[in-house]
Amino acid sequence: MAEETGKSFARRDRLLEIESQVQKWWSEGDVFRADAKDSPPKAGEKLRGANVLLPFGFHCTGMPIKASADKLTREIEKFGYLPVFPVVKDEEIATGIVKYQWEIMQSYGLTDEEIAKFTNPYHWLTFFPPLAIDDLKAFGLGCDWRRTFITTDINPYFDSFVRWQMRKLKGYTIYSPLDGQPCADHDLASGEGVIPQEYTLIKMEGVSPFPPKMSVLEGKKVYLAACKQIVGCCQMETLNLAYQKLSRVPEKPTSLVELTGQDLIGLPLRSPLACNDVIYTLPMLSVLTDKGTGIFTSVPSDSPDDYMALHDLKAKPAFRAKYGVKDEWVVPFEIIPIIHHPDFGDKSAEKICIEKKIKSQNEREA
Repeated sequence: MAEETGKSFARRDRLLEIESQVQKWWSEGDVFRADAKDSPPKAGEKLRGANVLLPFGFHCTGMPIKASADKLTREIEKFGYLPVFPVVKDEEIATGIVKYQWEIMQSYGLTDEEIAKFTNPYHWLTFFPPLAIDDLKAFGLGCDWRRTFITTDINPYFDSFVRWQMRKLKGYTIYSPLDGQPCADHDLASGEGVIPQEYTLIKMEGVSPFPPKMSVLEGKKVYLAACKQIVGCCQMETLNLAYQKLSRVPEKPTSLVELTGQDLIGLPLRSPLACNDVIYTLPMLSVLTDKGTGIFTSVPSDSPDDYMALHDLKAKPAFRAKYGVKDEWVVPFEIIPIIHHPDFGDKSAEKICIEKKIKSQNEREA
């Protein structure tokens, strides 16, 4: 390299030589071993000769390793051994959209025979820590390697400590039904930073007569949102509730009838603290079934989205006809003020939409 570039690396090489010699002295002299003595160790004074223990823990977070091992297994099942992956577009490769776990392992310089062993998640725990120790020693870490330990259930002592925490401490967490265990932030294959969210679900009681698709539920207590009676909400939320002891069979949603949003339109409801004795289930184009229950209360006095959804239904007969909305479900209802703002009055959503000249609920970028 020196001949090709015309530069000399003599000083660098000398430093590396000194580093190697000193690390050899450390190893031969066991200078980082710390044995129990009569006097307690003094933290932070190892370089001054104090008896200080520096152990090392390999944080082999279980979920990412298990997920990677499972990916390898699925890739073999789907693409065979040795796996033959489908041809992907150049732009997908450039953006990293398509990257198989087998290819990631190949990028580490592993052979196909070696990669196959990684379908066993415990193989990861014995393969990588020795390599990490070599790098840490080269780095010059002053560690008593006799005190090294590993996390996960491969270590019964650490496993016992974690089990004690889970049984003793209470709290909500992300849970993976696929893996059958909690899924902490660093365990996520994607979406790091997602945490449990708290929702307040409002029970809105269905009033007879029900729409045709709900006729099988006539005579029963039916609510939109969440409760321990018959509940109407989207599939994702039903699954979430099943893992919070809100289903007949734990972790298994109970479905009496499957409906689309269209099937619910026109369902009369009684809502807690509402001024009207009966309100109706109406369509709103911005509602998402992967957000909450997929069923929302409307506040047209203060939410521009809600105001424009109500405005479209009241002002556009063709729009009502498109979704089968009867006039009596929407036309007689006026905005009910809830909050008074000194600058916007008690119908802030209406004021903003008029000022911004918004004509439809589809205009969300105004």
